[in-house]
Order: sequence, then C-alpha cells, then structure tokens
Amino acid sequence: MKKKLLFGIMIIPLFTYAQVGINNTSPASTLDITAKNATGTSTNVDGLLVPRVDRQKAQSMTSIPISTLIFVNDVSTGTQTGTAIDMDAMGYYFYNGTSWTKLNPNVTIYNSDETLTSNRTVKQNTNTLAFKGTVKNLFSVDGNTFSVDAANDRVGIGTDSPTSKLEINSGVANDSGMKFSNINSSSPISNGKALAVDATGKVVTISTSAPLATIVANNTAPNTGSGTNSSWTYTYNHSGGLAYITAMATCWANGATPSNGTALSFTMTNSAGTVVVNRVSHLPAAVPINVRISMPPFFHAVNLPAGTYTIRIFKEAAHPLTLVDAADVASITILTF
Repeated sequence: MKKKLLFGIMIIPLFTYAQVGINNTSPASTLDITAKNATGTSTNVDGLLVPRVDRQKAQSMTSIPISTLIFVNDVSTGTQTGTAIDMDAMGYYFYNGTSWTKLNPNVTIYNSDETLTSNRTVKQNTNTLAFKGTVKNLFSVDGNTFSVDAANDRVGIGTDSPTSKLEINSGVANDSGMKFSNINSSSPISNGKALAVDATGKVVTISTSAPLATIVANNTAPNTGSGTNSSWTYTYNHSGGLAYITAMATCWANGATPSNGTALSFTMTNSAGTVVVNRVSHLPAAVPINVRISMPPFFHAVNLPAGTYTIRIFKEAAHPLTLVDAADVASITILTF
C-alpha cells in the first residue's frame, strides 16, 4: 500500500505540468532530456535512440500517427513501394500521413528537377561559377534561345546546333538577328574595318577600311577569234579576302543577226590555271546586223586567297559572228576588300 501511494505521489507532477525532464528537474518542454555528461572526456554514451526497424517492418505498419519517427537500419528487406516508396537508404524517416519521408532528403538541383516559387539572386562576389561538360547543348535557355555546345566549343543564339564559334539564327528571312546599340551609320570611325558576309554566311572583315577599286579598259582585242580564244586578258594581284568584280563589254554583230543566246564569257583563273570564277552574260534579245550593243554587265563577289589571277573575256563559241573587236570597249571594275 505504501509503495502504491509513493508511486502515485511521484507521478502527480507529470499530470500537473505535463512536462517530463530526464536528468533535469526543470523541463523546458514536454520532454526535456539533458545529457548526463554534456562536457568532458567521459566515454559514456549520451543521446536519444528512436525505434530501429527494417524496411519490411516500416511498410507493414498500419494506422501510423503523423510525425512518427523511426530509424531504418536495413533496406534489403521489403520493397520500395507503398508507404516505403521513398525508403531507399538507411536513415531517419518520419511519417507524413501518406508515406515515410526522409528526415534529411538528399534533394538538390544536381539530382532533382525543381521549380522556383519566387525571384532568386545569386551573389557571387569574388567567386566564379563554371559549367563544365563535353556534350552538345550542354547549357541552354528557353530551348534554342541560347545554347552552349561544349563538344565543339560553340555558342548558338536561335539555334541549338551552332556550326561556328558564334551562330545567330533570327528565324526570319533576310534578317541577321544582330544589332549593335549606340552606333549607327553616322558614327565616326578611325582605322576601322568594315564587315561583310561570305558565301557561307560567315561574317568577315574586309582588308581595308575603304574598298580599293581597280578599273581597267582594253581596246586592243583582235578583230577575229574563236569561242575558245580569249580576246581580252588582264593579270590581277589580289591581297586576299573578298573581291567584288564587275565586268562590262560591248559587242559588234557583223554579217548576221545573232540570236538571243549571244553571250560573252568571263573567267578568272589562279596561278595554277584553276578556274575560280566563270560567268556568262547574254544579250536580252536579237539585234540587227552591224549594230553595236552593250552586253548586260554582271557582278560577282568571291572570297579569294592572296595570289596572282588572270582574268579573260571570251566570245561565245556558239555565236562566232559576235566579237569583242578592236573597236569595242571591254572594261572590268575590280573592288577588292
């Protein structure tokens, strides 16, 4: 009887204050545990041990109160399904009302997709931020708006498959998609170089700040000739880069009325004899005999390496009566950049 009375007296404070202290007489919460040896070199173990179960036991529990805490010490049993869907490693788990959830889930931007709930700012200060990889489209913004090709060290704007160090694809015909702010056609320049576009669409610089124009004329062509003999030849030394070429000539029809196919051929060969430019200019319509008429001029732009080139004008073999003769004026204008 005395023992029962003593036990009753001991537990009265527990119901009165609803707080329990272990190793202390003034608990500050519902359960307040004070380490027996909070400091020093004692080898005694201080801590809290929660129930330790394996995965099979955890997923077999029913009617689990929310916030129940356990320590899973073995995930080789049971299956990663049901309430244990997230139970893939040893550690602390609590019950969230639906399943067991890791107390410290290893979820980061490196292994899980997430969504920002508001604006965020990264302050780097003096620290660097680097992205390293070896694949195409390693880093992208909004599809192909901006793409980094780490496999080939390229950047694409408007494309996720850039073919140059920087490729801009506006997606609109005849629109480069590129704009320079704070400068315009009236902005002064000093020893600058102009930009041009070669045949592949690449942006290149021209070799001088102003184009160099070479204008030559020749009126010593022979009175007769064949379709394979040049009636006008000019040697041209090119410094390398783009060459804009304009060729013009007049023709004389003697003895017959040429057809609308009457043509004048123009070629440019390099020092090895390889033809690098071959153009043909045709009369727009048949002309009367013994009438001089200007051949339609043509314009050509070509990117050439430095070297010596030979320019020739031929009459068309199919129309031998149409000549560039001594009385004609054959002229070529060469603009080099």
